[in-house]
Amino acid sequence: MNNLVRVLNRQGKYEEAESMNRQTLARREKVLGLEHPDTLVSMSNLALALDRQGKYNEAESMNRQTLAQREQVLGLEHPDTLMSVYCLAKLLSNQHCYNESLALYERACAAYLTVLGKDHPTTRPTRPG
Repeated sequence: MNNLVRVLNRQGKYEEAESMNRQTLARREKVLGLEHPDTLVSMSNLALALDRQGKYNEAESMNRQTLAQREQVLGLEHPDTLMSVYCLAKLLSNQHCYNESLALYERACAAYLTVLGKDHPTTRPTRPG
């Protein structure tokens, strides 16, 4: 189902992707439980699908839920938790909520450096080319 969602997203079929994400999330919640890492991935994917459709309030809510769950289940510095921090920061920035967005970006950057180190592709500065 996740692979189908990827294809739908690449085709720009965001409403269909949202529907499939919701189905995937519901099934994972039922089979795996609310705190399973795969369920949390489905939550994150749904937030992205909502964001792509301009459903920013729903996307923000889902991003916040995902972040809270990941913090609780995986810990504050797990790479998946940090990805949720980054995704929420990006969404808030796009909504012009710059103070909260900046704080979240700073949190993500500092933690990524601590967890991944300065030579990891995520933390290495890009050079203009």
